[in-house]
Amino acid sequence: MTPSAVPGAVASDPPGGDARIHVETWAPEYGSPVDRDPAFAPAEGSVDDGVETQAWAPLDGVDDGIARVAFVDGVRRVDARLAIDDPREGPVAGICGSFAVGAVTWDRDARRSEIHDEHVERWAVLGRGRAEVLPAVDLDPPYRTVAAEHEDPEALIAVLHSGMRRAEGQLATLLARDRFVVADGPLNEVGPHHVVGFVKSHRATYLGPGNNAVVAALRRGQRTPLFAIADYGRYSWYVRLADLAGGHSWSGLARCEASAGLPLADVVTIADRTAALLPHVASEPHVDPRAPQNLVPIGALERTLRHRLGDRGLVERTLRAAVADPVRTP
Repeated sequence: MTPSAVPGAVASDPPGGDARIHVETWAPEYGSPVDRDPAFAPAEGSVDDGVETQAWAPLDGVDDGIARVAFVDGVRRVDARLAIDDPREGPVAGICGSFAVGAVTWDRDARRSEIHDEHVERWAVLGRGRAEVLPAVDLDPPYRTVAAEHEDPEALIAVLHSGMRRAEGQLATLLARDRFVVADGPLNEVGPHHVVGFVKSHRATYLGPGNNAVVAALRRGQRTPLFAIADYGRYSWYVRLADLAGGHSWSGLARCEASAGLPLADVVTIADRTAALLPHVASEPHVDPRAPQNLVPIGALERTLRHRLGDRGLVERTLRAAVADPVRTP
């Protein structure tokens, strides 16, 4: 069946003679590494692509021998949905959620890695600004109440997610005192710290067609020149983690961020370092469904942190028992 034979479909010619269709390497349940969202696009004119060089071309990574590299990440989940029974205002929605953050440090001289600084929090997020205290729950740590302005499910989850991201940023800033830090996801704190935000998926187009062609031309261990994003107070660059057979031109790419509060020379060193080191810890498709962007240390850390959250079924049963026990209810 041709596209024009499908109701609502429009037949069209490809925009270029070299356009091809590829199957993404990521498992479908994790979305797509290329997931465009106009809400994440910078304002027109806010990107400066000439901060490092005017001649845009792929740049080789440089390993400066940094001894310790830390990777910081967090995981979260919704443990249960809540409802406050208010006879006058009607039911008020909420959630019980847990998140864990931690780090894994790669000691390059000792040739070993260690997971450390795991931290778990449990939040009862209540809509409409409610602040009722959850009945005592036999969990460590217990839930603490966090009031949310709105009560739609996405808003409640966003509050939990923001708490996790803040905890990630605080840990990354702390560890940056004595090691190089790669934090999974966009930078949460953009102070002048030697922390790199590692962005696995591409939700906005920051560059023009000419510079995008340079991104597509990168090979493993290469990066683009830096570009500054004035809206967000950060420098950014793209890194090729792997050359994937059969992949499209943006397969195996990650975007990195660093604070615009750092000296430009420091950011150049950091960018060279990421291009040289990160391909060595890129995951393989047969091991990780988000390969190669989900780095091996981050994947190992995620598994440990999910274990720290506890069994989801047991947590939910403990919650139900606490709410059903009138002796425990304040």
